[in-house]
Amino acid sequence: MTAEQAAAAARQHLSLAESLTALRPAEARAQWLEAARAAIAGLAEDPVHQECWRLLSIVFWHLGLMTSAAQAAARLEAPSLAPRSIIIAVLDRRQDQAFAIDGLLQDLAAFSGEVIVVFNDPTVFDALRHHQRIDKWAALSANAGVARAWNIGINLAQGAVIFILNDDLRVDPAVLMQLEAGFAALPDALALGVEGEVIDAADFSVKAKHRLGEIRQPIAVDKLSGYCFALHAQRYHDAGISFDPRLSPYFYEELDLMLKARQAGFNVYAVPVDARGLRHGIGISRQDRPLFRRDPAGHLSPRESSRLPARRRRSNRPGISQAQGPRGLRHSGKRRLAHPIRPPKG
Repeated sequence: MTAEQAAAAARQHLSLAESLTALRPAEARAQWLEAARAAIAGLAEDPVHQECWRLLSIVFWHLGLMTSAAQAAARLEAPSLAPRSIIIAVLDRRQDQAFAIDGLLQDLAAFSGEVIVVFNDPTVFDALRHHQRIDKWAALSANAGVARAWNIGINLAQGAVIFILNDDLRVDPAVLMQLEAGFAALPDALALGVEGEVIDAADFSVKAKHRLGEIRQPIAVDKLSGYCFALHAQRYHDAGISFDPRLSPYFYEELDLMLKARQAGFNVYAVPVDARGLRHGIGISRQDRPLFRRDPAGHLSPRESSRLPARRRRSNRPGISQAQGPRGLRHSGKRRLAHPIRPPKG
């Protein structure tokens, strides 16, 4: 059956379903399902057939009246257009360093999957927009922060597995395939990472840290390391999850992901991979600044200060805590894209 023939069959089922909806809803639902299967068969022949996608969208809208469109799509296993997607959020291009996005794009040259880059700086976008390994991009006029950048990339992704990588990473594609294989072995896994932490819920302290190269079997963790992890796209979307931008730049996005995953009946795991195939830089987010109101001297008000996590309340100096030091927040294995907008004075 060609895509055109499948679209014609889907239209016939849609027409019959519409005539039955009011009087015989059960039979109408059966026709909606047949229409969906016909459209999916057409997409199997031609993955970019616009009419089949349009008809499939109509079906999911009607099925969503009974359950939810997301659950209907998952149940019918609507096809993705790429086996996997890779999302890279980038703020600057460090050509004079060993770890730069150019090296990562080179590592991904032979990897089967779409590469999506979210540019948080117009200058870097102008330099890399025509790179042959970038399949899709989003260019932002200002640094929107890592949570927003990830959400934008995920909304552009069409892969069944979505990898989120730091731009200062060097990776053997075999490591990514090891991550992906974990989803088949862990049916409740929504996200998998190469490192993770177990958190004490009483004070958010780290009870156990499972580092790259030290993991021998999958371990359920509370927080994945955000420099290299993977999402199971269907489970992620079924759970209705997105990264909360209000948590930037305090590095709680991954902890929030775990909480949302467990609320939806899923879990997150750190899994063993070949550590020799993964290297990453140690980023310093000099522009990590909260979007809080300060007084003319640059100090947070008591009310605004109370909104900060305890580890950022240790000092009331503008943008600096005792844990940071004079050059900005230091953190191993993380390079965060932070809010670019300076807090207003007054």
